[in-house]
Amino acid sequence: MASKQIVKKQIGDFKAGIIFIFSHYSENKFKEDLAELRAYHDKKMMPDKKTSELNSEEKEELKKQLDFKFYSTEKFDKINYKVFKATLVDLFSKMFFYMIEQNKNLITSTEFNFQMLIKRIPGGEYYIGYGEEVKVSDAENACFEISGFWLIQNVVLPHVNGENSFSIIQRYLMHELTHHYDYVNKYDSFNRTYEQKIKRLYLKHIAYFLNCLYTSLFNLREEGLADFYARKNSSRSDMDMSGIREYNANLVKLSLLTRRKDSEEFYDKNISSGNLTPSSEYVAGRNMCVTIAMALSKKMNKQFNIIINGDKISSSNIKRFDDIFKRYDKTYISDIEPEVIDAAIAKIRPLSHYYFIQEYENACKELGIDEKEMIMTRRRFYNIIASSVERIRKEKTARLQSAGFEYNEEDVKQI
Repeated sequence: MASKQIVKKQIGDFKAGIIFIFSHYSENKFKEDLAELRAYHDKKMMPDKKTSELNSEEKEELKKQLDFKFYSTEKFDKINYKVFKATLVDLFSKMFFYMIEQNKNLITSTEFNFQMLIKRIPGGEYYIGYGEEVKVSDAENACFEISGFWLIQNVVLPHVNGENSFSIIQRYLMHELTHHYDYVNKYDSFNRTYEQKIKRLYLKHIAYFLNCLYTSLFNLREEGLADFYARKNSSRSDMDMSGIREYNANLVKLSLLTRRKDSEEFYDKNISSGNLTPSSEYVAGRNMCVTIAMALSKKMNKQFNIIINGDKISSSNIKRFDDIFKRYDKTYISDIEPEVIDAAIAKIRPLSHYYFIQEYENACKELGIDEKEMIMTRRRFYNIIASSVERIRKEKTARLQSAGFEYNEEDVKQI
């Protein structure tokens, strides 16, 4: 099979294509990924996580968090490079075309190509990359680097096992295509607008954690909206208050780290993409979007349900939602009507980070949710920034004055 495969399909007024690029993924690299994946399955291991050190409940929770299902290693004998490429082109293209037929609003041009540059990405550093350093995508071309390891696990292995993982593939693709849509339509421009301001702030205070804190603030909207869109067809969404509290606690812990290496590692592992649990910024941002949809439902006189310990309670019977969030660590929000979800997405998309949080705060007021039970507020975030900058200021002042110098600096301003 050639190093490039193109599959085209007419979808209404759109001509869509998916391009599989194998030029960076040789047979030897495929074999390395396959061997690494076999080792994980054989030893029941995940990157950086030995499941032998976990109890059975923790193992099951880990697999759910990582979308990682273990298969019998006998199935690996049925997979080779030729099977991988043929299966990928056939199944993935079918899944992709079905997905965009159901979500035509993610198509950014009448001639639209989804380009997959398949690579070996050792250690599961990331599975799908949109190109953080240099974005080459445009309205006609959504360009992604995709891990061969992840494709073997989620496309080929299920296929040879007589299963499929369409829901996982769909969720990841909808998430990433939402980023592409935002990029093409410049809805993420506020992030780039503030990038230099944030850089000046953290260089000024010699505190890289400030960059990580602001990145998390942006991601509440960017990653939260992408995850909300990706799961918009789900029947319910979990609201895990213990995870929300842990997310906020981790922001405070992050603000106490002074070294860049420590800040980056803590942020990636505990708050950002290295954390797929309810305490991540992805889940926090998604639940903020869910809350906005809940408030819209109320304004539109459309009922939804909250599930508590398996029992459904209609939203019409709830006066204040914080009464529930205070009492129960985990609840599920279900049955929000599709038109409400679409209205929430349309409302959130144009918002910058600041106005996204403001919209969330307004939604909480509409639903009767006190500030203590809110996922994030503008005041809470800037209190973390201000207190951390004040700590740094005192440390710098003491150091300079001990040597007979003066310290003079403007107060921190909101970005």
